[in-house]
Amino acid sequence: MIVVRHGQSEANANRVLQGHMDSPLSNQGRLQARKLTQRMINTGNSTFDLMYSSDLSRAVETAKIISQPLKIDRITYLPLLRELNLGIYEGLSLNGVNEKGLLDSIRNDYSKQVPGGESINSMIQRIHKFLEIISNLNPQPLSLLVITHGGALYHILRILTGFVPDDGEWYENCQMNELIKTADSSWKLITFNEKKLI
Repeated sequence: MIVVRHGQSEANANRVLQGHMDSPLSNQGRLQARKLTQRMINTGNSTFDLMYSSDLSRAVETAKIISQPLKIDRITYLPLLRELNLGIYEGLSLNGVNEKGLLDSIRNDYSKQVPGGESINSMIQRIHKFLEIISNLNPQPLSLLVITHGGALYHILRILTGFVPDDGEWYENCQMNELIKTADSSWKLITFNEKKLI
């Protein structure tokens, strides 16, 4: 399974908090998605049985750019794969919000709900539902491609493998994070931001 954060959005480029707010890809984001597709082809990671994506436009656009050259006919768009709903903070400039204070406050208490948004626990419940969907597929697919967001990606990998990035590291736009299923049906992360871990 390969899990990818969407390409850079206009909001990313303008340092605006997004959450569930829709923002199209920037030109840089579209270029990132095209370059990722070429790297997938070059490294032999270009054949997928199934493709899933968040239904937010920055992920949808990324998924469509990737799917065409790889000849993926069907993408399943799921709200379960959305970023954390940041409620009243969505659309605000990071220059006007104490981002670290806001994020630290909710990261330190997963039950704390962002006003007008959701708690991290709520997002984790969504991620568990998605992981149930893929674990119940019959037959089990040989290869999956998932396009999502930084927060959702963090929890997918944490739940499946226990992996948490070091301080100061985060999931880069349009970088492959590759997992393999081991003989005992557990998951192992073998690349983080396309850097080999094993």
